[in-house]
Amino acid sequence: MPKHVLLIEDKPEQLKRWAEEFDCLYEGLYSVVCANSEEQAMEVFPQQQWDAVVIDGCLDGDNFDSPPLIRWLKERVKPGVPLIAASSNEELMGLMKDEGCTHSAFKKSHAPGIVHSILRRQT
Repeated sequence: MPKHVLLIEDKPEQLKRWAEEFDCLYEGLYSVVCANSEEQAMEVFPQQQWDAVVIDGCLDGDNFDSPPLIRWLKERVKPGVPLIAASSNEELMGLMKDEGCTHSAFKKSHAPGIVHSILRRQT
């Protein structure tokens, strides 16, 4: 049975890259759902028991606006589910961890590998 991963990112090309990486590198291991806004993430989140959530720091262009969503997710994920901050800005990742993210992907391209590494250790 595949693990369920929610990817939250406002840039469609990044979401597409992540989804393709999960599909190519870990075929059949993950069921990936993409959300391109805070609103969409809040809409799809209740539809599944997520095994991991990856969230971009800036969901509206270059504005650091993810803290309210991080806090909202932190209140709702089951214990032990990783909330992974994905940003190329080290300061933003620190702030995201302060808000409740449990892990970080300094390079967004590393996010699928980090999810796989974390979830593999949990099994």
